[in-house]
Amino acid sequence: MTDKAWKKMERRVAREVGTERTPLSGGNGKQTRSDTLHEKYYIEAKQRKKIPFFAEFKRTIMMAKKEGKIPMVIFHQKFAKENILMIRLSDFISLTEDTSLEALVDNYDVDIQTIPQINSKSMPDKNKKVKE
Repeated sequence: MTDKAWKKMERRVAREVGTERTPLSGGNGKQTRSDTLHEKYYIEAKQRKKIPFFAEFKRTIMMAKKEGKIPMVIFHQKFAKENILMIRLSDFISLTEDTSLEALVDNYDVDIQTIPQINSKSMPDKNKKVKE
C-alpha cells in the first residue's frame, strides 16, 4: 500500500533535517509526539492545499533576492506574547550548517507569474476595527 501524501512529506522533511519520521507520529508516537525523531528540534510538518500567507512569503523571497538577503517573515498576532518566524526549510538547514549567504541567495527561484497580485480590495482596511 502506498503512503498518503502527508506521510511522504513528513518523511521528506525528516530526511532534509537529517533524521527519520517518527513511526506513528502524532498522538500515537512512542518516543515523541513530534513528526520527526530529531534530537534538537520538535517538528510538526503540515501539508495543506492552500496556505493563506504563502503568497506573501513568495513576494518576500523575491524582494530579499534583489537585496542579496535571506527571506524571513515574522508573524505577530495582536495581544500575543510570541512571534512566529517563517523561513524556507532549505535556508534554515543552510544557516545551521553555516553555508555562505551568496549560495543561499543564488538558490531563490520564484516565478513572478505564480505569485498572486495584491490589490487594494484584498487588503484589510487599517482604520476598521477588527473583532478578536
